[in-house]
Amino acid sequence: MNAFVREHFDIMKQTLALRGFLLDALTDADLDFSPGGNALTLRDLCKQIGETQQAYIDSYTTLRHDYGYTTDDESVVADVAAIKAWYGELDRALMAAIERKTDADLNQNMVDRVTFKIPLAVQAHLFREALFIFYGAANVYVAAMNKQVGGYWHQWIG
Repeated sequence: MNAFVREHFDIMKQTLALRGFLLDALTDADLDFSPGGNALTLRDLCKQIGETQQAYIDSYTTLRHDYGYTTDDESVVADVAAIKAWYGELDRALMAAIERKTDADLNQNMVDRVTFKIPLAVQAHLFREALFIFYGAANVYVAAMNKQVGGYWHQWIG
């Protein structure tokens, strides 16, 4: 077991679990909500963070962060249940990708992020930051829909 797994997996799992609290508060119809203007729908926002997660997962193999990764598979965001299933698959893949790495891999292998390079261990921390950006945006959507998200969403996100 590498040090990242020992020291950071619990907080990573708790951070990922916030998406479940969000999705539990939504209906399929809510996914088509947009706060207006040029804003994405909530469905598109959910797809975007899934694509972001896949790019991070891939970086553990390729050592390159692909900012342009997209999926053409719209079934992954067809409804709330599909999104939950997709996120579950992504979460398992992310955790497995990190677990497969040794401490040396995580600290010495560098991910090319185009304008800078970082160790694989830092890549995982940056993904958590991406999740929090998503959660902040999603919080605006749920507030505009007058929805309440359960779990520890309120304590962590607002």
